[in-house]
Formats: sequence, C-alpha cells, structure tokens
Amino acid sequence: MTARHQLHQIAHLLAGSRDPTRGEADRLARMLTARGQEALDAIVPDASHTWRGARAELPYALAFASQHLTVRRGARPPPANAGAGLAGLA
Repeated sequence: MTARHQLHQIAHLLAGSRDPTRGEADRLARMLTARGQEALDAIVPDASHTWRGARAELPYALAFASQHLTVRRGARPPPANAGAGLAGLA
C-alpha cells in the first residue's frame, strides 16, 4: 500500500564514503525523485555508519536545512498544520 498526499517532501540523504548502507541512500533518493519529490543524495568523505559518521554529516545536514527552511524577510512562516490534509490537526 502506498500513501498518497499533496505535501512536497525534501529529503537530504547523507551517507559516508565508507558506509556499507551507502547504496540504500542512493536507491531511496532515486525512488523519491521518480515520485516527483526533491531528494539530494550526498557522500560525506571518510565517514561510516557510526555516531562519528553522523557527527561528520551534521554540517552538511544543517547547510541543507538552512537552504530549505527559510522564510522571506518580512514574511511569516505558515502554521505547522498548513499542509494539505493537515488542517485542524493542531
């Protein structure tokens, strides 16, 4: 069963260059892109699937979030429940 919704999703899939699950991040990015969602698949040099690897990936994740979670100067961000199908859930 596949859930259908109108929300635009943006995914930043980080994987270390030494991460054994690297292929899964790439595959998921391709699947999301094929469904019309924005997905960025990035490799973090010399990181693996560990907490140290996660710490190395954090600056990349924060830069990505900063680019996508911004509001124009003077504008107000939409309410948290503004997405399609979420009205009245707050």
